[in-house]
Amino acid sequence: MSNPIARTPWLVRGLEITGCCLGITGAMVLSLKVTGFEYSWLLLTLSSVATSAFAFYIRAWGLMTQQLFFTCCNSVGAWTWLILPALQSGNVSIPGLS
Repeated sequence: MSNPIARTPWLVRGLEITGCCLGITGAMVLSLKVTGFEYSWLLLTLSSVATSAFAFYIRAWGLMTQQLFFTCCNSVGAWTWLILPALQSGNVSIPGLS
């Protein structure tokens, strides 16, 4: 059986590297709780989406399932720490959501 990663196109390899870098950055920002740490949830969500796409391409179904779950969890974090506070502060309005 051949190695599916060895023959992946550069764009797919880019998904792997992008997911890795965004995940590492998001985790560090979140763990250090620096100013603007709330935006780490966006980095983590994008990381999970990129890694899910990579896993789908190489047919790593377990990894893809895990990353899709992480995408859901990170989206909840983005909602809780970014979107909901912005809506509650009155600085942002979404038509039909009020």
